[in-house]
Amino acid sequence: MQISANTHVVKALIIVALAALAAIVFQPGTSGSFQLDDYDNLKEMQRYGDIDNANSFKGFVFGGISGPTGRPVSLASFLVDTQSWPAEPYSFIRTNIIIHILNGIIIFFLIQKLSQLLGTTKRHALTVGTIATGLWLIHPLQTSTVLYVIQRMTELSSMFILLGTLCYLHGRMRLNSEAGPGYVWMSVGIVIFGLLATLSKENGILLPVYIAVIEFTLLRNVYKPAHWKHWSIPMLWLPIIVIFLYMANSALNHESSFAHRDFTFYERIINQPIILMDYIRRIFIPTTFPTLNYDDFVVAKSLWQPVPLFAAISVSAMIIGSLVFAKRQPVICFAILWFFGGHLLESSVLNLEMYFEHRNYLPLLGPLFAVAFYANRLLATDKKRPTLIALSLVTVIFSATTWSNNNVWGDHQALAKTWAENQPGSMRAQMTHTLEIFKTKGEKEATAAIVSFKEKFPDVLGIEILHTEVMCMKGQLTNNAARAFLTKLTTSPVDIHVQGNLAHLIDSSINNHCQQIGPKGMLAIIQALLSNPATKSDNVLYSNLQTLKYRIHIAINETVPALKALDEAFRVTPTIDIALKQARILTRMNQTSAANSQLNKAEALNRLRGRFVPSRLEEINDMREELKKRQG
Repeated sequence: MQISANTHVVKALIIVALAALAAIVFQPGTSGSFQLDDYDNLKEMQRYGDIDNANSFKGFVFGGISGPTGRPVSLASFLVDTQSWPAEPYSFIRTNIIIHILNGIIIFFLIQKLSQLLGTTKRHALTVGTIATGLWLIHPLQTSTVLYVIQRMTELSSMFILLGTLCYLHGRMRLNSEAGPGYVWMSVGIVIFGLLATLSKENGILLPVYIAVIEFTLLRNVYKPAHWKHWSIPMLWLPIIVIFLYMANSALNHESSFAHRDFTFYERIINQPIILMDYIRRIFIPTTFPTLNYDDFVVAKSLWQPVPLFAAISVSAMIIGSLVFAKRQPVICFAILWFFGGHLLESSVLNLEMYFEHRNYLPLLGPLFAVAFYANRLLATDKKRPTLIALSLVTVIFSATTWSNNNVWGDHQALAKTWAENQPGSMRAQMTHTLEIFKTKGEKEATAAIVSFKEKFPDVLGIEILHTEVMCMKGQLTNNAARAFLTKLTTSPVDIHVQGNLAHLIDSSINNHCQQIGPKGMLAIIQALLSNPATKSDNVLYSNLQTLKYRIHIAINETVPALKALDEAFRVTPTIDIALKQARILTRMNQTSAANSQLNKAEALNRLRGRFVPSRLEEINDMREELKKRQG
């Protein structure tokens, strides 16, 4: 590969070409839609109206519901796309693609630094960087990260990890000549970018792990000055020890956190090696269509079965082998340890879903770096021609596959249909498709799909609610079917679709689209759900159902029962919103003393809010003024 004298121009042209390739490959996905957790995270904008002042900005950005940190950096980035909700997904997806391309550019420079630290010439380092970056940008596994809006959190966390690593390597290269500035660069890389990465998504805390992998493999023979140990203990090894202590604590206290899962802590641990091996397969043979629905994953119940045992032995052998042979085979060992290090949190003891493709977003880089490194070596031999042909074929296959996948992701109806066809055993995939039919084609066309769903998943309450709504809208809900439905509500497991489908059914009954049930029937349905053991053990679900009762009572002008429902909701989850709802009802009833009491509760809760949560005092005082006017 011949490089012209003007290296900067060559690099610029390569970057433009790689960015253009990624933009072309992902462009079909820009017409896609919001999915799953997008709604729960982004709809919080509604609470504040338009995010157009400091108070509403603080409320949305620092009021996140995802993870221990709330992920404020990621939430702030969504305000680039819109300041109100509901919104169109186009701008969100477009920004995700831009961030993905920026990450690719950072990787391009990072890989060159790594290659040079290994003693590779600048020309060969440029080749390695080009191959690794190109494959990473267009890899088919990236679809479900880049086009799933909320996974911007993964993209941003990865961006800051990459920037932190790049900063660290810049300082590391300066240690030989300028130790002081070198340590400053390295410290800034870990502390500043590590903090930004963690505040984007908690996986950012793995930055020291990624750097330790580089040090243990690629940089193990690179000179370390006398003060290296004094710096590395607090800045590198102590954070890693904290990560392992956190994991140990999670393992020791797993019972309550896994209570709502349909798998145990033990089952998650023994199944993760199987999943990790499948991730590796899909890195090199990406034949499976990307999806967000892995609830059909068949969970192994015992380690002492062929598949989980083989997977556990394989993963253990790769990790142990990499630790033992890191000096002899630094690149291969780096690829393995980078991959498994990147999965340290999400594929181990934490209470997360079994399988998600986006967990490979950054770990994927390790194996692709090894591919690029050894491909570059082959290019310097008599195998140059077949190597170029192989790289070209892989690029074309990856580009075509990802582009084709992104075309489907850009059409929500086609995506829902594809998921349902590819995953007949996934309740989530079948529900997504059924809801799509219901929304786009109406109850007549949806009936067959719903009946088919019920046959496959007879105990799913979410589909029972949808089926009841359709039968009611068609006027075909019999008394026997209604009684059977109420019985199921009291005993069946409560799935993630219950609340959303129930709220839709309430709207239908209130708006007279479902006259066979009506508001009174809805109250009976909610009461049946409230008696379900799953509801009694889940305070948030119980409170939400009580709030739905309040909605129905208000719709039929039953203020006293509405207040009682809010009392119950407040009892288990005391929030300012509930207290203010009660105060509004009591104000309309001219019960000023009781209304003031609720406002006092709201004010007390307001004082207990988090530092960055916006004050509701102005809203509370406005209601007090309204009370005074009514009294006057």
